[in-house]
Amino acid sequence: MNSPYTYTDFINLFVHPVATMPIGSPPPRISADIRRVLQLSKQYKVGDWYLYQNHTKIRIYGCKLAPYKLPRYLPMRLFSLDYYRKIINFDEVHFVKAKKKEQLQIKDQLGHFVCNNREAGRVAEEIIQGLKLKQSFIWRYDPFHVICNRRQKNKLCPYIHHQIPQIE
Repeated sequence: MNSPYTYTDFINLFVHPVATMPIGSPPPRISADIRRVLQLSKQYKVGDWYLYQNHTKIRIYGCKLAPYKLPRYLPMRLFSLDYYRKIINFDEVHFVKAKKKEQLQIKDQLGHFVCNNREAGRVAEEIIQGLKLKQSFIWRYDPFHVICNRRQKNKLCPYIHHQIPQIE
């Protein structure tokens, strides 16, 4: 299939305007559902989002995968795939490999996707790779020390957050 549009162009130029039509005004770039998943409470946050001029980045605290540059307007389907691949990577890196039980309760369904095992992270990665999205840099990211505190509670070495002033 030859198309002059990338997946990101399709979302930003077609999906977003169509989502605008029923309500008459543009919906937020990050939906309330996505905000709820990333910020479960004021004390316990899973991750953050960054709204750049031409793309969006979702960062899960403690994930060691390079984030994708997602479309400006982020549909729940794409967020679900990115969330599963990152949250499973976070858990494997920090706790499963250290022979600790799962530390984050993964939501089993986000949008149209259901996560019922660890293979979901690999499948989500394959689907996203097929979209040919660009990747950004890896950043050791735990600004509220959520991962660090959990690691220390489980008698593991702390996780050090690396600040990047131009982002923070």
